[in-house]
Amino acid sequence: MLKSSKLRMSIPLFLLAAAYVTAAEPNQRPDVGDYVPSYASTKCGGIDDGVPAGKTVCYTCRAGREPIFYVFAKKPSDSLVKLVKQIETLVVGRKMEKAAAVVNFLGDPKNEQARKEVADFGVKHELGNVSLTITGDGSKFDLDERDEATVILFEDGIIRLRNSARLGALDQKAIDSIVRRSKALLE
Repeated sequence: MLKSSKLRMSIPLFLLAAAYVTAAEPNQRPDVGDYVPSYASTKCGGIDDGVPAGKTVCYTCRAGREPIFYVFAKKPSDSLVKLVKQIETLVVGRKMEKAAAVVNFLGDPKNEQARKEVADFGVKHELGNVSLTITGDGSKFDLDERDEATVILFEDGIIRLRNSARLGALDQKAIDSIVRRSKALLE
């Protein structure tokens, strides 16, 4: 059963352990039961979470003990919108637990045009309950080039769910499976 406390702004001890594990085993794929790696992403839009657009931040470091969804994707798509809308519903339903979600597009965070496209994507699809970012640190999560999206749910720095959908396979059945598994972990 996942439970949460208030957002902590200091770096919890588990992050120091995560940095040690990541440094000691750089080729290990972070999976269920592992610490979620720290990484840098640049905020483009979405929810007002205290991080201004254009600022680079580590959402792992900001997370504290709260349940956080990470969605990694190469590019915007209709199926990605459907997935993110479902995750938004889970997050909004758990505001008391400070649940959150970050949609990370893989790319160059210094590319101003790409950041604008991500921000516009969020506005167009009314994605106001998630943070929208660009990251060049996808390799820290050992993401497969053949995947359209990877969803990671973590709490207390520990990955509770990791699920990927291949390119073209992020259909309603895959989305329902991710949401069903996530709900079970959040209850």
